[in-house]
Amino acid sequence: MDGSYNKETGEYACGVLLIRDGLTETYSKSFHDPELATMHNVAGEIEGARLLMELCVQKGIGHVDLYYDYAGIECWCTGAWKTNKEGTRAYRAYYESLKGILNVSFHKVTGHSGDKYNDIADLLAKRPLGLLTDKEEAKLQRILEELEGGSGKEESCKEKEQADIVIAEVLPEDAETLVEIYAPYVERTAVSFEYEVPTVPEFRGRIEHTLKAGFPYYKALLGDRIVGYAYAGPFQERAAYRYCAELTVYVDEEYKRRGIGSALYASLESFLRKKGFTNLYARVAMPEKEDEYLNRDSLRFHESEGFRLVGTHHFCGCKFDRYYHMVWMEKILGS
Repeated sequence: MDGSYNKETGEYACGVLLIRDGLTETYSKSFHDPELATMHNVAGEIEGARLLMELCVQKGIGHVDLYYDYAGIECWCTGAWKTNKEGTRAYRAYYESLKGILNVSFHKVTGHSGDKYNDIADLLAKRPLGLLTDKEEAKLQRILEELEGGSGKEESCKEKEQADIVIAEVLPEDAETLVEIYAPYVERTAVSFEYEVPTVPEFRGRIEHTLKAGFPYYKALLGDRIVGYAYAGPFQERAAYRYCAELTVYVDEEYKRRGIGSALYASLESFLRKKGFTNLYARVAMPEKEDEYLNRDSLRFHESEGFRLVGTHHFCGCKFDRYYHMVWMEKILGS
């Protein structure tokens, strides 16, 4: 894995190769957290290491050999370096949370030394930031296509995950299933600031209100099972905001990290574009420090979908006797 940074935009990104059983999967993600961005390339390195660990946990891999070119990736985890910044503390905490689940063996390589896979990871990290020259883009595409059992194109891994997902309109009678998906977020997390799980009739009323207002409300189906849902609503009630919408998404806990949230958001965005909407917003709960009730996964998800953090309400939400921030994420569709 490797990281990169765009000094013009303040964005950073990671590139990851996951190689097992002779097959190679490639991943690229960009991020825009102003605090982490002060670490430049290192922020991308941290996110790359974390993404690789997350993928291993998701896929049931119990041991991974992690190759890196920045010493902190190993030293922060082992305690050899102090974690003086929030980003490094969160990274160390995540690594510690995986003990007994994932064993990580760290391997240092020299950056830009001709190491084949490190060079590929470097190109993957630059790609979402628009830092590749035409020659580098052609080189990367050629390498990916030549990788034995590889993904060919970077997007194909995500496409495979989404291949069996069907997006359909939510009906009021879906309320009971949607409540079952939503309930764990209310009862066991601070992702939702609600204290009590809504009743099925109450939730049905929410669905009907959204549909009556002309906003989209979609469900994700795997076979005949609803595994997630998302909807849009008004950003603000006044007419001046009529081309702005606020989005919300929840995915069944058993089906996270399979591209379901992305598929739902793509459907919402397509609908809203056709209706002339120009601005999309999302309210996201964010911890000062990640804990057992709230992490920054929702923030990362929205960043991967093209949203940027544009505002923070500090320590405004109290749940489980702890205070959390609420941040606004924004995505501009067009004028």
